[in-house]
Amino acid sequence: LAHIVFFTLKDHSAEACDKLVAACRKYLSEHPGTVHFSTGTRAKQYQREVNDDEFHVALHLVFDSTEAHD
Repeated sequence: LAHIVFFTLKDHSAEACDKLVAACRKYLSEHPGTVHFSTGTRAKQYQREVNDDEFHVALHLVFDSTEAHD
């Protein structure tokens, strides 16, 4: 079960984005049942027409069950 969140920040300065990434790592990375965790800022070098560039930070979690997700 994958859970993906894209955050668009009002203050999208590098400092604000880094603060959110750090908070995601601190509070969301060690839950039981998580088989994959990743978070980070958008890779600006990949600016193509097909890429969504309306977000600043992404969070991707994969859980081993619905119960772990919930």
